[in-house]
Amino acid sequence: MNRIPPAAVVKNLRNLRQLNMSWNSFDGNLPESLFSLPRLKILDLSGNNFGGHIPISSSSGPIALEVLDLSINFLSGTLPVTAFKNIRNLNLRDNQFSGSLPLSLFALPHLKFIDLSFNNFEGRFPINLTSEPVPLEVLKLDSNYMSGALPSERAFQNLQNLRELSLSFNQFSGNIPTFLFLLPHIERLDLSSNLFRGPIPINPSSNLSLSLKSLRFYQNNLTGRISFIWLGNLRKLEEIDLSGNANLAVDVNIPGWTPPFQLKQLALSGCDLDKNIIAEPHFLRTQRRLEVLHLSDNNLSGSMPNWLFTEEATLHELHLGNNSLTGSIDPIWHTQPFLQSIDIHMNHVTGQLPANISSLFPRLLVLDISNNNIVGHIPTSLCEIDFMEILDLSNNKLSGEVPACVFTNYSLLMTLKLSNNKLGGQVFGGLNSLSNNIKELYLDNNKFDGTIPHNLSGGCLKFMNLHDNELSGKLDTLHQITQGNMCVAPDPVAHEDVGETPIDPALYAVMAASFVLGFWAIVAFSFCHPYGRSVILKLYSVPRKNC
Repeated sequence: MNRIPPAAVVKNLRNLRQLNMSWNSFDGNLPESLFSLPRLKILDLSGNNFGGHIPISSSSGPIALEVLDLSINFLSGTLPVTAFKNIRNLNLRDNQFSGSLPLSLFALPHLKFIDLSFNNFEGRFPINLTSEPVPLEVLKLDSNYMSGALPSERAFQNLQNLRELSLSFNQFSGNIPTFLFLLPHIERLDLSSNLFRGPIPINPSSNLSLSLKSLRFYQNNLTGRISFIWLGNLRKLEEIDLSGNANLAVDVNIPGWTPPFQLKQLALSGCDLDKNIIAEPHFLRTQRRLEVLHLSDNNLSGSMPNWLFTEEATLHELHLGNNSLTGSIDPIWHTQPFLQSIDIHMNHVTGQLPANISSLFPRLLVLDISNNNIVGHIPTSLCEIDFMEILDLSNNKLSGEVPACVFTNYSLLMTLKLSNNKLGGQVFGGLNSLSNNIKELYLDNNKFDGTIPHNLSGGCLKFMNLHDNELSGKLDTLHQITQGNMCVAPDPVAHEDVGETPIDPALYAVMAASFVLGFWAIVAFSFCHPYGRSVILKLYSVPRKNC
């Protein structure tokens, strides 16, 4: 069933108060009759394939609806604001609405929640100079094309009830206004990925709203200095994200100071940060509820902070890549049941992977320890981490045979990188199948031997790189790869992925094999089109580098 029942049927539902048809496969235009039902208060059509505009004419008068959720569809046009006089909750995120935001939108007398994220709105932030207060509490305009400076404090004087203001991924510019931090009920302020410049307007004498829980300003052009001690009155603070502001100095370690808050998320990657925040972790040791810790790209010194892995730890993400950390991953004494992502690439970490790694990190989705000095073998227990999606062990000093299960056991694995180690044994573990979901496979610059199976199957490869190994056999059997079920038509796009950039239908794989004559060849072939596969076989010779 792809269409909503005919208008004649809908009109008979005059006593209907609530209608939820979300997450189906309805398409076509929205029926006008739905918006004229006299007693309908709640309408949820989110997660479908509706197109066209909202069928409410500007002369039809206010509709009865109080809650309207049309998110994650393909709707376009402008907003019939004059008809929304009774709306309390309006969710139109992830559609194709465009144009400027009408000024009257922020003067609706009952509106408390509005989400217009992931659309094509443009222009400046609407300026409403009326002093009549409105009940608006949550305003989300993320991922649009809005620009210009934010309006003055006077334009916000009727928005004193705001609890959440989210403007990320736009093109807003200018300085961050001081008054945003003083709104009496503000809890969450997200201005990330814009063009804001200058300092964060917080200083030792700032009278910040005590309601503040989340400050997210990553990827702007902020400068100046901010000290965490200036946030000393914010007992409810849970999130700080200032990443990607290279000229923003952040003082975290303040001798003798114990913050009154317990952060869940701390992201300071790519800032001008205290270099000893890990070597002398005065501040970090006070934060016992951290779920996300991002400190990459800061040239930090010190040893791997294995002390974070306590029995009570709640870490979900630990990102410490591109620093100057030393020490070893092992030993770790306590299981980390919540940890999903470890990224410590581009450091100087040594030692071996823990033999019981699957017991320590049973729910890992991402493990990136590339560009370190890890030695030893790849433990078989690594295959027992069921949810792994990205595994990058490249550019280390790993040796020995790769357990065959690494190539086959992961049902969710998309990327496997083992390049530039001293790994050996038969390529693909001597098997002729790969994990079904794999798209990127890099085994180059190792000591793998054997032949490439002519009936290699499994996976939906985009890139495969085998150059600089000790492979043998004939390349003219490679065309057999595409005769099997290398890639079936993809499943329908999951609802949570709607609106993301679609995968290119032509997926490419690069394969290379070493020749005894001193040449290696790169074989590029593309396949995985939803309705069929095409194969391009391209060989060229490159002088083998000196060993």
